[in-house]
Amino acid sequence: MSYYIIPIRQLKGDMQIWRKVKRLRDFKPSVTEEEYAVRRSMNYKPRDTWFIYYNKEGKLVKSGYHYLYIKEDDDTGWLARFKNK
Repeated sequence: MSYYIIPIRQLKGDMQIWRKVKRLRDFKPSVTEEEYAVRRSMNYKPRDTWFIYYNKEGKLVKSGYHYLYIKEDDDTGWLARFKNK
């Protein structure tokens, strides 16, 4: 299983570059105090959940939040941020 990771600040841009890693511990965050969206598949589903991790001492740690991606009919979509239960 692979993971796809992108900094949250890049989600709002026109171009998104996702980084593929085999294990989450293989990813080394470069910027401190930055949040990352992590997903398990590159296929966009009509309703997709992306978990949010943050950098803590060079490792990714779950933040307790997730994004819900809602896809529109014309290949556009929007993100909503929620706290995990």
